[in-house]
Amino acid sequence: MSTVVETIPRSGGQSTGLWTSTAAIARRGILKFLRTPQLVVLGTIQGAMFLLIFRYVFGGAIDSGGLSYVNFLVPGFVTTTILFAGTGAAAGVAEDIEHGFFDRLRSLPIPRAAAIVGRALADTGLLAWTLAATAAVGFATGFRLDTDLAHGALALGLC
Repeated sequence: MSTVVETIPRSGGQSTGLWTSTAAIARRGILKFLRTPQLVVLGTIQGAMFLLIFRYVFGGAIDSGGLSYVNFLVPGFVTTTILFAGTGAAAGVAEDIEHGFFDRLRSLPIPRAAAIVGRALADTGLLAWTLAATAAVGFATGFRLDTDLAHGALALGLC
């Protein structure tokens, strides 16, 4: 008795390239953010709200040692906001695992790295938006750079 082993046909027997797969997964992540606006709005509003509260409610209560309080406050809040928003990336990966997203990707002829790199690109876009919004509120409340623009941009890039 012979057994017939069937294989799943692939288109041309080739896998999709890393960049194409990564872009598709990143696009899926960005669309997910756009279709779930509370993911974007919460991070943006939370950082701005806390920055405004600490700037105007507690502004005179904390001694910053000769440094302007707003120039002391804003870099700390920009960093804190990015760290809090970054926890959403970990929660999103856990949600994808729970719903079987990565299991479905394993059955596709794509490079394994594309799933993580695509998700990281989408999360980086969300974090960049949050960083820009928080920094804009910081500049609106009186924050000024004590260095040139290039070094300020490098500091934001580091975040």
